[in-house]
Amino acid sequence: MISKLFLTLLIFGSTFSQNQDPSPECLSIFRNAALKKHNELRALHGSPPLTLNLTISIFSQNYANYLAKNLMFAYNVSSYGMNLARALAPIGHLDCKYWADFMTKQWYDEKNIYEIKNPHNIASFRFTQLVWKDTSQIGIGLSIANISLNKNKYNFVYYVANYFKPDKTDVKIAEEFNVERSTVTKVFQRKDKYINLANEEATSKKSRIQLGYFSLVEEARYKWYLAAKSANIP
Repeated sequence: MISKLFLTLLIFGSTFSQNQDPSPECLSIFRNAALKKHNELRALHGSPPLTLNLTISIFSQNYANYLAKNLMFAYNVSSYGMNLARALAPIGHLDCKYWADFMTKQWYDEKNIYEIKNPHNIASFRFTQLVWKDTSQIGIGLSIANISLNKNKYNFVYYVANYFKPDKTDVKIAEEFNVERSTVTKVFQRKDKYINLANEEATSKKSRIQLGYFSLVEEARYKWYLAAKSANIP
């Protein structure tokens, strides 16, 4: 749905927009404040704190820049959960901490329309995304569009947050073998080597793959591929 402000921009007078990258200092303040506010609000619901992920933040920043450049407000389909916010701010100095706190709180305030019997209610999905307990990492992007309307200038502040939750399969395997989840993730990253080895159907060649310290996990992974192949599991 097109916002009232955007309709105003279309109807009255000419408009001009220019994407403006926030300063590194502002972006750092914004991300830290948004992360802190997330964790404060999540704690109210017993959800564990999030950590800031640089890779996901770069992904979020690129999308925030795209939205600001095109004056758009649209969700992107990706492997992450996403929250978006856009606000009209006075031109000039941007209070980065204020906007991080304010817009994050706007998402959280959807709790007032959250329905326990219908947790997937689209009217409150930003709230549920924010406090979702399985989420472990967040990436944050901030971009600014300078807008001129009838000789008056404004800032459109775009805030993008992407959320990541770990694969429960990784967690389950890590618990079973009493190792860190990151170790299991590394094993999964080497899956192509195990697939090729299984296709050769020659266990004597397994020594070509250098096993790490947690060889039991890698051994179990290898046996799983052999069993899957023999059972014709894709």
